[in-house]
Amino acid sequence: MLKNLISPSSNLYRLLTNIDNHIPVSVFGVGRHEKILILDQFSETKLIVAVSDDDAVSYYETLCDEGKSVDLLINNLETDVSKFSSVSQVNTLKTLQDVITGNVDYVVISPKVLLDKLPCVNSIKDSIMSLEVGKSYDIQHLSRQLIRMGYKRDDIVNESLEFSIKGDMLMIYPINSEYPIKISFFDDQIEFIKSYNPDTQQLVDELDIVDIYSVNFLTQQAVDIPRPKYDNREAEYNFDSIMLDINSQLDMGVMPVWAKVYCD
Repeated sequence: MLKNLISPSSNLYRLLTNIDNHIPVSVFGVGRHEKILILDQFSETKLIVAVSDDDAVSYYETLCDEGKSVDLLINNLETDVSKFSSVSQVNTLKTLQDVITGNVDYVVISPKVLLDKLPCVNSIKDSIMSLEVGKSYDIQHLSRQLIRMGYKRDDIVNESLEFSIKGDMLMIYPINSEYPIKISFFDDQIEFIKSYNPDTQQLVDELDIVDIYSVNFLTQQAVDIPRPKYDNREAEYNFDSIMLDINSQLDMGVMPVWAKVYCD
């Protein structure tokens, strides 16, 4: 009923036109449900920055009650490598995955989440490892690549960010997956990809392709690095130039191609 009343509104049409033309707009005097109704006019994923954690949760519950697909982020990212499997890391990766694939209507965040630095979408996409049934891969190369992506090789895969290689079988628990994945190879070619329950070892689903998200990009932020002592100005100038180049790339969300990330 309400949607039928406001859809023909000239004010709404002008508002939507300004948004399409990237003209800043402000809306006053309408309630939360009416704001959501206006946002529903757009097919893209919508970002809502709430005024507090409680307000973010309230928005999340309202959107869920209206049948929307919603992701909620109210906690800052952990930058400690040892805490890559924390709830904030997993939720952030899930949200990024949903936004990239277009599988979410709304993302609701608290103000402090805006302080987190993330690379651009293309950098995130480039950091994803995609494995597909029927295609050929060097399993040892995959092992080295997974380690660079922040995963740990172990004998048994029980937790997120662990992987194991036994013969022609690669088992991995992607941080962006609800279940661990079992990938069978025949020579270098993938025969099948299956997700399974780690407790019962029973098959959950058979997949044609799996995307494995890296965790290293979550800590690609400029940090203070101790300055070495040099005997001449030329060497010190080279160090300053290198650090300026590194920090510039990191600020743009790009990891220098020669940089290495070491994980315990």
